[in-house]
Amino acid sequence: MLNPEIAQARLKEHQVANWLAVRLEKLLQLPVNLRSIGYGILAHDDKGNPVKIDYYNNSSIIEDNLKNLHGLKPADRLKIFGILFPKFAPVIESAWLSFETSWTYQNGYNRKSFRIPGATSEKQRSWLQGLINTVKTYDPDLSWLASWCSYLGYSNDTLGYLFAAAINIDDAVGKEIFEILITSAKGEHEIGAMGRHVVRSLLLANRPDGWEFVEKLLVAAQRQEGLRQSILESIDEAHPIAFQRMLKLILDENLIRFAATLRAVDVWFGFDLDVLQEKQARVIVAQVLEFLTDQNQQQAGLVSDDAQTVYLALWSIGFTNALTAIEAAKTILQHPEPSHRFVAVHFLI
Repeated sequence: MLNPEIAQARLKEHQVANWLAVRLEKLLQLPVNLRSIGYGILAHDDKGNPVKIDYYNNSSIIEDNLKNLHGLKPADRLKIFGILFPKFAPVIESAWLSFETSWTYQNGYNRKSFRIPGATSEKQRSWLQGLINTVKTYDPDLSWLASWCSYLGYSNDTLGYLFAAAINIDDAVGKEIFEILITSAKGEHEIGAMGRHVVRSLLLANRPDGWEFVEKLLVAAQRQEGLRQSILESIDEAHPIAFQRMLKLILDENLIRFAATLRAVDVWFGFDLDVLQEKQARVIVAQVLEFLTDQNQQQAGLVSDDAQTVYLALWSIGFTNALTAIEAAKTILQHPEPSHRFVAVHFLI
């Protein structure tokens, strides 16, 4: 880990003055339709002229062309990624597809751990735009990014998704990224430091040894409320099995006793309570864990007389497929009990 002032001074040595000019020039080599999308993502018009962006009123050129990426064949999308991110374009494509196939799709503080396999999302596009904003002025490879992530401003979550995709590819680079993250968290890397990118990457990737590492971090946090909070704030977007493991860990280690855990449980499951009691939170976590691991219990929960049980059963279905959960909630809207209808409305909102 580096002193922050030294890190910023060294980062300046890695900056590339012509980052944008090089990419605009290379986009000229692409077919017109692909070139236009690349220009738009970089806030330029079809002729390569910069477009003034007012983020309060008109940023549509960027958003529209990010949306246009969805309609491209992977090989064509990769041509654009290869110009924007020449040293790790295949990993970008892998992460891009992961948002559609296995990662949660909601963004923001009120997000839920829901998935819609095969669907595109604003989160997917925001991630790519954030990644461009992070790497522009540099010409990095993945190892460099993993080492310097903690010093690159508000990029931890953005790069966390990228590193998870790299780890999932499981090639030499992915293994190197994994080791950089582990040594950074342990304070053993000469540059890298602990941060949310470590937790995000390890929980999202499909390596159980990474999940175990984060589990040990959470248990060992004790009075390190900041570390505990950074882990808890990433758990809801974790790999499905990692999420189940973390719920079990919270119960087994009585982590419910910490205020940060109570807040996290409240946010994960969308209760929006002013104060969530330990006993109540323990019941919620135990029920969700049961529903995620036993489909028969999940289906039984949908027809329970208890409205909260019905809601958590819906939530657990949305964890795998939000569209299926929506259909189940629509059925519950016909329930004779007002409490059940309220639960369905709350879920659908």
